[in-house]
Amino acid sequence: MNCDCVPLRSELENIRNKQSILLRDHQMQLELIKQKLKNNMKVYCTKQGYQKINEQGINKLKEIIVIKNSEIEILIHTNQKYRAQLNQEEQISNLKIQNLKKESQDIVSLNIIQQGEINKFKLEQPQREDLLNEQYQLRLEEIQNYYSQFLKLNGKEKYKMLNKQDELMQKEKVLNEQINNQFSLIQLLEIEQLDKISIINYNEKDLQKFQIDQ
Repeated sequence: MNCDCVPLRSELENIRNKQSILLRDHQMQLELIKQKLKNNMKVYCTKQGYQKINEQGINKLKEIIVIKNSEIEILIHTNQKYRAQLNQEEQISNLKIQNLKKESQDIVSLNIIQQGEINKFKLEQPQREDLLNEQYQLRLEEIQNYYSQFLKLNGKEKYKMLNKQDELMQKEKVLNEQINNQFSLIQLLEIEQLDKISIINYNEKDLQKFQIDQ
């Protein structure tokens, strides 16, 4: 009886030892699992916190982006409006510049023509003056001759002579008017030329002003 019990006790002891070892192993594994789970929970909670913070930041950024996009749209609309206004003003300025240039060119062309006419008058004027002076001297001599003859004539002939003298005086008056008209025409052309030159200078100043403003 005693012999049979000893092996059984020994076997039972071995089984208990194995169970004890297995139990410790299970406990250790359980502790490891608990620790790992705890660590995973911490990581998860941390990530959740960051995610929450990140979501708040993202929402805030989205709000800021919406505001900035609205401001950008307003700026784009305003810029387009100003750009259209500037283009219109630029077209008006270019049109004014073209008109001023054309006006200046027309005035220059007209001025060249008038200058040619003035030069022509000035070249012809001495000849005309000589011719008019010669005609004037001839009229004076003719008047003097008629006056000398007048003193020698009778009443009827004197009457004819007076009529002839009146005719000569009228011719002299017309001749003087022609001379004065020639001088007046030259003076008028010179005044017009000065006016055209002042207009050209004024247009050039306007052109310079437009170019500076642009």
